[in-house]
Amino acid sequence: MSKRVLVVDDEEDVRTFVRLVLESEGYEVQSAADGAEGLRAIAEGRPDLVILDLMMPVMDGWQVLEQVGGQHPPFIVILSAAANPERAFAAGAVATVSKPFKMREFLDVCRRALESPTSAR
Repeated sequence: MSKRVLVVDDEEDVRTFVRLVLESEGYEVQSAADGAEGLRAIAEGRPDLVILDLMMPVMDGWQVLEQVGGQHPPFIVILSAAANPERAFAAGAVATVSKPFKMREFLDVCRRALESPTSAR
């Protein structure tokens, strides 16, 4: 059974690229265009891992982090040009990846997050 990943990012090109990369590694991938849509997808789809942008309309990634704790908390990796690792870890993220990113490094972070969330940092 493959791991389920949710990509939450307002940039369609980023969502598509990340989805294709993760699918090529055998992950089942769903996407959401903003934080509110992402929260609904987390509640309905119960992903194992969430790739979360921070700067989005409707509801930003920080708001998602605040609200996700009570709903089957998945492992969360921040993928953003505006990442603040200390704040992200305090809010429940297991890792941060800065945009732009290298594909292999991104995949390694995702793999480590799913295998052992504390070692992904």
